[in-house]
Amino acid sequence: MNLKVGRELDIIIARDVLGHAVEKNKKFGFVETTPKGTRPMKKYSKDIEAAWEVALHLGVTLLPIQDGTWFALIGPDVGWESPAQFYKYMQDAEFMKAGAAVADSAPLAICLAAYRATQRRQLEEQPQSETDTLN
Repeated sequence: MNLKVGRELDIIIARDVLGHAVEKNKKFGFVETTPKGTRPMKKYSKDIEAAWEVALHLGVTLLPIQDGTWFALIGPDVGWESPAQFYKYMQDAEFMKAGAAVADSAPLAICLAAYRATQRRQLEEQPQSETDTLN
């Protein structure tokens, strides 16, 4: 799936990553129901404040790249015990449960990495016979 900035990705992030119910609303376009109530759906893929909610939820590591793009990585756990653990993880290249992305903006990189990490984790949670038929 080729995802880009916009409502399609925002809906996926709200629903599949954050677990919010998403509905179309005549007044607001789309609304999301969170544990704190219903609100107009945030622009996760465009707005850094909204994307930061995703980053905190999954423990995203975000790095600027010299060419102006951003690298986002979600490890197997939420956050790292220490910088040394992050460094070892990068050296070992144990990316089976990771989500990683490079994008033109930090919010988009966060959302793409979150989507990929969520997809990988869902595949891992399926019974082995289901994953065999998908491959």
